[in-house]
Amino acid sequence: MRRLRCSVLFSALLLASCSGPAQEQGSTRPMAPIPAMADAGVHTAPVATLPPATPASPAATPATPPATPPTPPATPATPPATPPTPPATPGATVAEPEYVRFPRQSDQFTPAARSILDRMAEMIASGEATGVVRIEGHADPRERKTAVLSLRRAQRVMQYLIQKGVAADRLQAAGLGATHPASTGDAPTARAQNRRVEFSFRDTP
Repeated sequence: MRRLRCSVLFSALLLASCSGPAQEQGSTRPMAPIPAMADAGVHTAPVATLPPATPASPAATPATPPATPPTPPATPATPPATPPTPPATPGATVAEPEYVRFPRQSDQFTPAARSILDRMAEMIASGEATGVVRIEGHADPRERKTAVLSLRRAQRVMQYLIQKGVAADRLQAAGLGATHPASTGDAPTARAQNRRVEFSFRDTP
């Protein structure tokens, strides 16, 4: 089949070349038409259609900017200074935070006890402690004769303050025995807290 197509095409080309001189000599013979290639069974390949160009990818989205750093916490305000403790008001009871401690079954002072009593005498003399100073003696329940022992401790403190210049009419001594223990523990330090003298201030005896 392919050879037949080529022979037909060659014959057509030869016929066209031979008819050329005749026309130049004034012949009115029309030129035979060249058979179409489609009639000869020649098929042309279709022109391939190129696919549309792929559009360019959009520009990359810019990176998210870094988050704003958190605001540091505000500096806490300086707390106000603790106001000074006001002097005792007449008619009120003020407990002395430092107690006079005693050895077991004794009313003798220790060096620490004397230092506390010296400050107490200065407080009474300066007027910081007003009214009558009540001196309350205490004993540990494990001591003997707690009522007598607690009163001896209170009276000894009273005598020491009088020697330091405190008027006797501003002092009052009392022994409470072991009825008001400061601690109920069995450790030696707990028992030592019960062997003490406390102070309170009243405007009347």
